[in-house]
Amino acid sequence: MGKRRSHGTGSLYVKQGSWYGRWWIDGRRVNRKIGPVRPPGTREGLTKVQAEKAMREKIGAVTSAAPIERKTVRDAGAKMVEIMEVKGRKRNTIDAAHNALDVHIEPFFGNKPLEKIDRNMVERFIAAELDTGSSPKSVRNFLSALHSAFEVAIDRGWAQSNPVKRAVKPEVGVTTEIRFL
Repeated sequence: MGKRRSHGTGSLYVKQGSWYGRWWIDGRRVNRKIGPVRPPGTREGLTKVQAEKAMREKIGAVTSAAPIERKTVRDAGAKMVEIMEVKGRKRNTIDAAHNALDVHIEPFFGNKPLEKIDRNMVERFIAAELDTGSSPKSVRNFLSALHSAFEVAIDRGWAQSNPVKRAVKPEVGVTTEIRFL
């Protein structure tokens, strides 16, 4: 049986073509993506030695950082609505954002921490909304509220990136025919 690593040094593993690191800090297990695996014969990606070095750096960064308060979409959305009110946005605009959060966004994402929400999850949200009969225009409006909530979260230091930016959004059909009411 091989020698075990000392406590706190973590473990390195490959998943879907990327290196991942796993370690424990203050009784909590931390998983982080380290980078892509280097294919044989190329210069792209990380070797195992490079991935171990990058993991040690991440362990140091996470350990030395202040404890992270995990925020959710609900927290970011509430702060976004609060900022809209302070900026004096129209009541209808505030109500529309509040409705998108309460009725569509929060039920889908639940209490999932912001850092756990990625582009794939946003695209699953889009598909779920379209499946329930929401129009592409409505889904884009919901995404606008979610995007704004993530931007507020980034400004507050609650999130590192905005997964809505890269998500594939539904196309809104442009019609040239005249609609009579």
